[in-house]
Amino acid sequence: MVKYSLNWIGENIFVNLEINVLKALADNTRYEIIKLLLRREFCVRALSRRLGISEPAVSQHLKVLRSAHLVKGHKKGYFTHYSVDRGKLKELSNQLAELCEESSDTLLSDSIAILQESISGSLDSSGESD
Repeated sequence: MVKYSLNWIGENIFVNLEINVLKALADNTRYEIIKLLLRREFCVRALSRRLGISEPAVSQHLKVLRSAHLVKGHKKGYFTHYSVDRGKLKELSNQLAELCEESSDTLLSDSIAILQESISGSLDSSGESD
């Protein structure tokens, strides 16, 4: 975990954010993989077909997501099926909320609240099947 220091309008705000998690989610393809995996488990081949990219490309994206501890895989026969570590997403959401509370900037607070609602909404609707 990286201790991230942010100087915001003369105030020192300290919050524990895992920067590697934010970097992993910053890529559009990885974000799409997370959204798919929130709905159900997929193997590399299924993700490749859904995203329209090669299996090696999906594997590389999954490697980044695994190193950030956002996804986990388990073997089913010949294939590894991946799922989202929902606890990790909730932890990130809580850290962003903490940053929001420590900030006096309401625009930042509103933006993070919207992001948190979006993540919570995805987590709540994860029971849907495709």
